[in-house]
Order: sequence, then structure tokens, then C-alpha cells
Amino acid sequence: MKVNTAQTTDGSLLQALRDNLANADEALLAVAFVNEAGVHLLSKQLRQLGDKTRLLATTTFGTTTGAGLAMASSLGTQLRTLNPSGGTFHSKAFLTRRNNGDAALVIGSSNLTGGLLSNIEVATVVRGTMDDEAIAEAWTWAEDVWRHTKAKPWAKELAQAQGPTKFDERLHQLLQTATRENAKFLTLSHDKPNIVTELTPTGLYVETEASLLKGSQPQLVPSWMFELAWQTLQARGYVTQQAVLNELNIKRSAAVCAILARLPGVEVDQSGRGTVLRWIGT
Repeated sequence: MKVNTAQTTDGSLLQALRDNLANADEALLAVAFVNEAGVHLLSKQLRQLGDKTRLLATTTFGTTTGAGLAMASSLGTQLRTLNPSGGTFHSKAFLTRRNNGDAALVIGSSNLTGGLLSNIEVATVVRGTMDDEAIAEAWTWAEDVWRHTKAKPWAKELAQAQGPTKFDERLHQLLQTATRENAKFLTLSHDKPNIVTELTPTGLYVETEASLLKGSQPQLVPSWMFELAWQTLQARGYVTQQAVLNELNIKRSAAVCAILARLPGVEVDQSGRGTVLRWIGT
């Protein structure tokens, strides 16, 4: 059995989760809170596993979003919610195993949220087999909470009742100011225009040269997706477009970085090989 520590500061926590899920035949995620950003960060691996992933979360405190659970459901994940009458379901355990008996655990402080990148989180990563006592005990515990008498299948009505996730109020104000000054944001590497055609409480719509040539409608960048980049920039102190594209899995990375660059407290550093956005604070 191999044990090591993973953290958000160097990205090793998210990578450990992605690696474990990518190599699994089955997963059971017993995590208190879930939102769109967290599911999005693991979407490739969750889609690959489909209904071989089970996700148990709580909907107390309003931290878990209906849209996040709906996103997981759309990837094939089986969902249950656990809101016990006494105490709170507050675990953060990501368990995976293979048909040959190999198994892995990631147990620590992180939920299935954007905090996998933007918070200061730490976890213990255990890799071994189902014959290892610690791994077997963790799976027994996880199966027990999945079958808890208060655990219920997730109802889609939760997502419909909550509606789309809204921008943080302060960030929304900053975006309003930036777009009012000039709705055209030039990409940082090639000065290509990205025009914000509409800013709503739940997202912004971007028109690019490519979308114009294709005759496509402006593309939506949901609030949670933009905030994932914004929060990661602030937490790390810097972010690159490659990280926004590949690590954060944000497909409209050029537009997102161009908009971020115009917000207060952000500095563009092009002194090296690539462009880096740095957080200098306000």
C-alpha cells in the first residue's frame, strides 16, 4: 500500500483525483458539497465511468447546487442526497477501485467544488488493493452511508427550483464596469476581438471572429466557469491561458483570459515564453 499527501497549492490533489478516476472501473464519491465547477473539473473522467460512479452529497446549507448535481447526472453518475435529522453529512471521501482488486482513496478537506483548485486543501492519497485493511474499511464505511436510511435518490426538481448559479455580486459589478467601458476584449497573444454581447447575473455571452465567420450565436460563459478562473487566479497569484484551458478545462480560455486581464488587480506579464496573468490585488 502506498500513501502520500496531495494538495491544491501545487495541483496534485486535482491530478490525483483525475488519475484515480481515469484508472477505475467503479467510484463512490461521498462528499458533502457539490457544485458545477467541481463536477466540471472531473467531467472527462466521470463521463468515462458513467453509471459506475455513485455520488452522495448533502443539500443542507445551500452549498450544494442543483445545477451541479444535474451536471453530474448528465454524465451518467448515480446520485443520492443525505440530510440526516441529527448532525450533518460532512465527509470528503473519493473512493475508486478496479475489477482486478486495485483500489485507491483520496480523503481530506476538499469537496467536489471549485475549491479543488481555488482553496487551500489537503488530502491523504492511499493506493493499494481491496485486501488492504484501511482501504477495505473505507469502502465498508462508504457503502454504509450510501445505503443510509436517510439517503434519498436525487430529484431533478432541486435544480429547477434553484435555477442557474449567479455571479458573486462584487465580481458581477467589476464585469459590468469593464464591459461598459469597452465591450471588446482583445486576446492577449494575437489581439483578436472577443465582444461581450450580453452580461447577465448568471453568465456572459461572447462573440468571436470564429463565431462570426461560422454565423454562430454568441457563446455563453456561465458564471461558475468564469468564477473558477477568477478564484484560481486570486488563490495562486497567477494563471496562464494554458492552465485555464487544460487544467480548469475552460474551452473559451482566450476570451476568459482577455476579460480577466481588464479587471482591477490583474497584471499581464509577457516577459517569458507565454503570457501570464498575475494577481497583484486591489
